[in-house]
Amino acid sequence: MLYRQIRPSAAVEQHVEFYWMLEASSIPGYVQRVIPDGRAGIVLNCADPLESHSNGIWKSQPECFFVGQITGPLLLRSAGPAKMIGIQFRPNGAACLLGFPISALTDSAIGLDDLEQRLFRQLEWVRDLASPMQSIQALDHVLRSFAERRRMDDRLVSNALRDIEHADGCVSIKGVAARAGCSTRQLERRFEDSVGISPKLF
Repeated sequence: MLYRQIRPSAAVEQHVEFYWMLEASSIPGYVQRVIPDGRAGIVLNCADPLESHSNGIWKSQPECFFVGQITGPLLLRSAGPAKMIGIQFRPNGAACLLGFPISALTDSAIGLDDLEQRLFRQLEWVRDLASPMQSIQALDHVLRSFAERRRMDDRLVSNALRDIEHADGCVSIKGVAARAGCSTRQLERRFEDSVGISPKLF
């Protein structure tokens, strides 16, 4: 298996932690367990899509899709040789870059063609470029255009994220809300819109 992470450009790094590339041969019966990490992402399959396990059923993932926050372990297995390019957003990066709340997308993998047609059309051709690095450069260029027209960060949520991560999660949500100058309920609502999960779960 070959896995690599690439830093985004300065114009995009406020919303994207890194891009990643994965190439792997098919291993029949091998199941990978993915644990929640507080980040949403986008995955472009350049070979056979993986299968995910849900409600006792293995189901093929879309070829180009947005994956929301996951609230529990996710089981994946290959259906053939895998070749993927991905975007790992920052905790509130997807909502800022895409311009809409992502709370409804938690625990979901949604085809980009059903979610954001303009972005889907621009990313679809990225998969067909000659080399993975060309694909990453093109991907960064596409996201820069989205970053230029993005909605503003919710500063309340950004400050709350900084508080929680700085304390490695060892902080009360009531205290985070008090430092932000808002009620706990207001923080929870805005946090879920921007991050996809509650501040306590994050």
